[in-house]
Amino acid sequence: MLFLAVAAILLAWGLGRLLHGLDVTPPWWLDTPAVVGFYGILWQLYDRRLWRLRVGGQTLSGIPDYNGTWTGWVHSSHDGTRRYAARLTIRQTSSRILVELRTDGSRSVSHMAMLCAAPGSAQGLQYIYANWPIHMPLPAPTAPQPGHPAVLSMHPHQGVSRLLLRADGTLEGDYQTDRHRGTHGTLSFGGKVAP
Repeated sequence: MLFLAVAAILLAWGLGRLLHGLDVTPPWWLDTPAVVGFYGILWQLYDRRLWRLRVGGQTLSGIPDYNGTWTGWVHSSHDGTRRYAARLTIRQTSSRILVELRTDGSRSVSHMAMLCAAPGSAQGLQYIYANWPIHMPLPAPTAPQPGHPAVLSMHPHQGVSRLLLRADGTLEGDYQTDRHRGTHGTLSFGGKVAP
């Protein structure tokens, strides 16, 4: 933030010198917000692009880059012998993050997320999500739908998940649903399929 503020001041000063050298008097609306305007432009550029530039193997910001679409698997305690194919989409800037997970049977979207880059037990991406099952009418009220593992007794629920970006570029983690659903499981994603 300090670097952006200094850069904005220098750009505003440079603009003022340029206009003075051209013997042009800027209008009042350009002169007053110049520093704030340059800061806003620089912030947008940093927040969307520059933060993820790599310097010495790390991002410029020090924030791990989870952004992209990942494919992998979900293992649930609901059926411990089966794994479900999953697609994870993470939309990330330096200040915001949104996580969406899709399987054949459900879709979940994050409500709140935080990213901790410091090593330790809190390291990784942690988020609270809402999950909606995908249902179609079936004759038996609890029978799974072919191709869709969600059963009609499954209802929308909330949960908590944690993912850790490994050095080899994979994502691994776990999740736990709310007390009404009462399941837990692991998540494993082999790599990004799109940035």
